[in-house]
Amino acid sequence: MVSRHEVLARLDAGDPAGAARIAGEILAARPENADVQGLLALALDEAGHKEEALDAMRLAVALPAAPSIALRNTTNLAAMLVGAGLKDEAAGLLRSAWPWLPDIEIGNNERQCITLLADIM
Repeated sequence: MVSRHEVLARLDAGDPAGAARIAGEILAARPENADVQGLLALALDEAGHKEEALDAMRLAVALPAAPSIALRNTTNLAAMLVGAGLKDEAAGLLRSAWPWLPDIEIGNNERQCITLLADIM
């Protein structure tokens, strides 16, 4: 069975189409895999399929994931949204409740930093 490491290897080799194909194979067996869904989005973005990449990353953000993967997908989505000129959506995403961090206390200082980043975008 193919793995996320093969997706990363294809991306590192400059083969986003190959990375997307492998990610698709993995997701066919495990559609709830937020990690690989996020990698698929990056591969689609690198291949120039910007709308498909945004849709794929939105799905990746919506899937349950470990905090590190959810954070990676969220920040990648925010960057992709800014790149697509969708700054309001990016700002809203960064201001959201971040349900994937239920056990981590985000204090006022952290929230202000995140809000400032959203305002800059």
